[in-house]
Amino acid sequence: MIAHPGKFIKAAYHHLPYIFGSDTAPPPGTIFLVINSFCNLHCRMCDVGQKQKGTQFFKNMVKDTDEWSLDELKSFIDDVQSFNPIIAITSTEPLLHKNIIAICEYIKRSGLFLQLTTNGYLLEQVSRDLVKSKVDEIFISLDGPERIHNYIRGNDYSYQKAVAGISAVNDWKMQLQMSTPRCKINYSISNYNYHCLIEFLENVKDLDIEHITFSHLNFITREMARKHNALLQNIYRATPSSISSTNLNDIDIDVLSAQISMAKKYYQNISFVPDLREKELFTYYKMPEIFLDNYKHCIVPWRAAQVLANGDLAISTRCYHLDLGNVHQYPFLQLWNGPLMKKFRKDLRNEHAFPACSRCCGLF
Repeated sequence: MIAHPGKFIKAAYHHLPYIFGSDTAPPPGTIFLVINSFCNLHCRMCDVGQKQKGTQFFKNMVKDTDEWSLDELKSFIDDVQSFNPIIAITSTEPLLHKNIIAICEYIKRSGLFLQLTTNGYLLEQVSRDLVKSKVDEIFISLDGPERIHNYIRGNDYSYQKAVAGISAVNDWKMQLQMSTPRCKINYSISNYNYHCLIEFLENVKDLDIEHITFSHLNFITREMARKHNALLQNIYRATPSSISSTNLNDIDIDVLSAQISMAKKYYQNISFVPDLREKELFTYYKMPEIFLDNYKHCIVPWRAAQVLANGDLAISTRCYHLDLGNVHQYPFLQLWNGPLMKKFRKDLRNEHAFPACSRCCGLF
């Protein structure tokens, strides 16, 4: 018996156009929405937190327009509501938006599934309103035990604030007799925290968390960018990203592998993205220009969209800084299958993935 056949049907719906070489895609299943251009932390593995203004990632994340107005957001949601995408508010810190609760309420009143990713610093103070707004899922970014997380995030209280926020959300769910939002944790593995996965799991085991995802660091090295730009002659220019304050050589693969094995053996409701064997871990971090087996094709532009803080359509915040049109000026679906997007899909399909893609979350 095939479990959850609807999931397979939905996956095929977005995969088949890629498989058959089409540069036209059905409406995306997920729209990743950046609603503002600023953050309140200074993460060491983030171009925004480290003010790496020359990178494509920074240029995508930080716009002259500080944030979406509520009217702009409502108009956009009205435009995309018909094809029922998941709305994933992500990237910079959305809880800094002055209208974040009204935004969440409108998205949910429109009948759409809503995910919210936050660093958790402001979560406690808006926890009651978020629960009442009926957000479906909240992803909280935690990157280690208290001392390590706070060092990575550049704030002495960020861990404590996030944990208090999670507890507050769960308390309000009980008081209001609500089943959502479901709280999940994202843990980004880097040279700062690869050795303390188990310590972290022990620290959060009493929190009411539905799932913990350990994500291997997404990055572009200088050599990856150089090879990419030489091949594509700067048509889709890449820059180094997410490595300004990290050192991949500091990661002891034996230690990381042991931590992963122990976590899988003793803890439930966790996952690793991508899920790699020890040999693959070595390739991932020590030979980043090499694509991993089974992760050599990018189909993101056929299945998901990213819309930036100024309304620009993008492939992904971690992808290239391209002019694909603006949703404040044109209907979303007109841009989604417009000539610029179709050309990118065609070029990407011809290569399967570009050199700068080898350590991007889009592959995994």
